[in-house]
Amino acid sequence: MSQQLFEVSGISLDNTISILYGVEVPGASQDTNDAPQGSVYFTTDGVTWKKIAVGSGIDKWSQSAGGGVVSGINSLRNVTGNTVVDSLNSADIDTGVWAITTSSVTNPLDHQTVIVTGSHNTAVAKYSLYSRMDFGTKIQGITYDVRLNSGKFELVVFAPTFCNIDCYRLNAISNGSTVTLVTSGGGSGGGTGDVTTSQLNAEISSRIAGDLANSNSITSAIASEATARAAADSALDTKISGKADITGLATQFTNINTNITIVSEALAAETAARIAGDSSGGSGSVSTVNYNFAVDVLGIPVSNSLVGSYVSPGSFDLSGAGVAKALSPATAQAVFTLKKNDTTIGTVTFAAGSTTGIVTVTPTSIVTNDELSLWSPTVTDDTLSDVAITFIGSGTSSGGGTSAPQVNADWNASSGVAEILNKPLLPKVSTYLGDYTNDVGYQTAADLAVVVDSITAEATARQAADTALHTTLQAIVDTDLANEATARTAADTALQTSINTEVAARISADAALQAAIDASISGAITPEQLAAAIAALPSDAAQIPSDWNATSGAAQILNKPTIPIVPTIVSAFTNDSGYQTVAQVGTLVNSVVNAAIAAIPTPSQPVARMEFSVSIFGVPMANQIVGMQLIAASCSFGTGFAKAITAPTNAASFILKVNGTQVGTIDFAVGATEGVISSLNLTLHAGDFIQLLAPSVIDDTLSDIAIMLIGTYN
Repeated sequence: MSQQLFEVSGISLDNTISILYGVEVPGASQDTNDAPQGSVYFTTDGVTWKKIAVGSGIDKWSQSAGGGVVSGINSLRNVTGNTVVDSLNSADIDTGVWAITTSSVTNPLDHQTVIVTGSHNTAVAKYSLYSRMDFGTKIQGITYDVRLNSGKFELVVFAPTFCNIDCYRLNAISNGSTVTLVTSGGGSGGGTGDVTTSQLNAEISSRIAGDLANSNSITSAIASEATARAAADSALDTKISGKADITGLATQFTNINTNITIVSEALAAETAARIAGDSSGGSGSVSTVNYNFAVDVLGIPVSNSLVGSYVSPGSFDLSGAGVAKALSPATAQAVFTLKKNDTTIGTVTFAAGSTTGIVTVTPTSIVTNDELSLWSPTVTDDTLSDVAITFIGSGTSSGGGTSAPQVNADWNASSGVAEILNKPLLPKVSTYLGDYTNDVGYQTAADLAVVVDSITAEATARQAADTALHTTLQAIVDTDLANEATARTAADTALQTSINTEVAARISADAALQAAIDASISGAITPEQLAAAIAALPSDAAQIPSDWNATSGAAQILNKPTIPIVPTIVSAFTNDSGYQTVAQVGTLVNSVVNAAIAAIPTPSQPVARMEFSVSIFGVPMANQIVGMQLIAASCSFGTGFAKAITAPTNAASFILKVNGTQVGTIDFAVGATEGVISSLNLTLHAGDFIQLLAPSVIDDTLSDIAIMLIGTYN
């Protein structure tokens, strides 16, 4: 496997050739097969090759003159400060040429490659930086030097922050000879492609200038894309925060029908109150939201450099509020500068030894497309590092998103933000029953008067009929009672006579029986004569007539029915099903109106969303701080997502900390591109510091990761 010396992410020196190095012969790796014609390849044993034809295989390469041109002499990791990367015997070597690639530990995509030449004599050591090519964010403050030190000719690199350094010695020259770097022609015995140091520097400078132009084009394209996406996000926010639609009220109003004055007045009063509430913004329809400009500065900030910027999608006010913290305090006072459109409007000051910054901002109004930028202190502080700053602004929101201050809705407006969309036509509410159409089954006052007159006439007729009936029935009853009394008196007399006769007969029979019994006892008669005497006794008396008023005895009438009382007035009757009294009608109407009013919806309170988003490019370093944020206002996190472009070979866990204490993990299983977020039920407060750390062990395949925690402001 070979590596590119000056080509990163598809960009070579001039996008036409590549300069490569590796341990294998060319044609054994895909990148040497893909390299364009004219490319140069150095092996670590000092052999130089030039690609003479397009395609794969060693036959497409020619071994060139100048063995020993390139060697990888040093590869250093996690170094900072002054570092010696090459040391030569000064008695043997007077000139050296090196290619040095330096990358940031925290973000490997931020790196630069330079060509350094240096020479010495007995009195002075000097160097020239002929070319430089940056990728990603420029690493500020890196310097290169050559020096004489105790008989050694040394190459020294100063790194202001932790960096990885790869150094390749292109050639070490003694006695004033030229640098040998084959770029064209030449076979194994060639030499026509040899160039001098100045020619090499001129060629590389020209090619790097082309690369920088390409890089600027890419940067411009990225900026254009970011601007377009910000505009799209702003348009989406505007749609989300659109005016409330009250279309449903029209149907609810038209369904409320009433024909009595009290219901009409109640409906009119409620409608007026609802309209007044809507036009003034309603309860909860307009809320104050925070506009936060947050900046995270990882590592030690380079002096007087741009560390964060923000283009406003809407209007809000910066009132001077804000918070600032650093993981490592400053040695001396350090002041960050806040600018609006290149005009200073505030500062953030870290006192010596303090990890908390003092935010001072002149109250300023921010409008759409205003740019806020934060600049590091003019002098680099070697200990102030890992800084998080949040400036707090305030504006208004209509149901979510970022928008201009709320404009009151105007019932009469026909355009603009004050216009009420889908405005219902308000019905004319009259206080005269004559202006309303009665529902099916309901009656007008005249209809009710006719009904009342009819009921009154019917009641009068029924009362007269009842009176006549009562008189007739009373006469019948009186006659029947008189006849019954006469008949009963005669019957009673006959009955009494019959009873008396029966009693006398029984007394006579009893006497005869007693005589017979006595005679039988005395033997005067036989048993047969006694039985004949008993048989001659009279049978039971005749049936006694029934008596309506009897409550016992043979004359009582069993299961006697109750004679119903016939009412003599209409009010004594019970109304049939479906008829209602005046009170019942009023109750029913009030119930319908109250239900309709209760059904009118109340606008809901919008919820302001909070996000903690981290993007990691490439493979993260072990225990690397990959994201952090200072919380400006109380909020709660309840959900989130985590995905990677390339899955891990081994299980890997990111660590989530708040104020330095672990509160959860984001776990990627073997072969999984989606992470699982554990213990995500966090409530944070203003001033809390949230961090995300990479796994403690580097996984060579887990790369290009995006993590987002989602919450809401409390």
